[in-house]
Amino acid sequence: MEKLFCERLLDENQPISERFRALFYLCNLKGSLPRNALIQATRDSSNLLAHEAAFFLGQMQDVEAIPALENVLMICHCILLYAMRLLKLLVLLEFTIFCFKYLLVKLLNKLASVRALGLGGGGQGLTDLQDGSEEPPVAVELRIYKD
Repeated sequence: MEKLFCERLLDENQPISERFRALFYLCNLKGSLPRNALIQATRDSSNLLAHEAAFFLGQMQDVEAIPALENVLMICHCILLYAMRLLKLLVLLEFTIFCFKYLLVKLLNKLASVRALGLGGGGQGLTDLQDGSEEPPVAVELRIYKD
C-alpha cells in the first residue's frame, strides 16, 4: 500500500488532489520508502506540493531526512536572495522613473510659465525664470499610466 501511495505522490499525471491525498497518507508513516518519496516530492514542479512535502518531511523527525531538508533550505535561501535583488532593482527603477517624471513636470511648468509671461518659447525665457522671475499660477499636469 505504501508503494502505491509513493508512486501516486510522485506521478505528475495524477490530479493534484490525489497527489495531496497520497502526501497526507505518507506523512504519518515511518521508514525509507515514505521518506524517499517525500524527499523526491520536495523537488516537484508544484511549489505548494513541494512545500508541504518539505514540511511533513521535517515533521517526521527522521535523521536520514536532514540532508534533504538542508538542501531545500539552501534552494529557498537562494530564491529569496534573488527575489530581494530583483526587488531592490525594481525600487531603484521606480525611484528613477519618479525623479524623471518630477523633473519633466518641472520643465513643462517652466515652459508654460514662459509662454504665460509672453517671453517667447526659446531658451532665453527659461534663463530669465532661473534668474528670479516669478512663475504665474500656470501648471501642466503630466500623467503617465502603466499598462
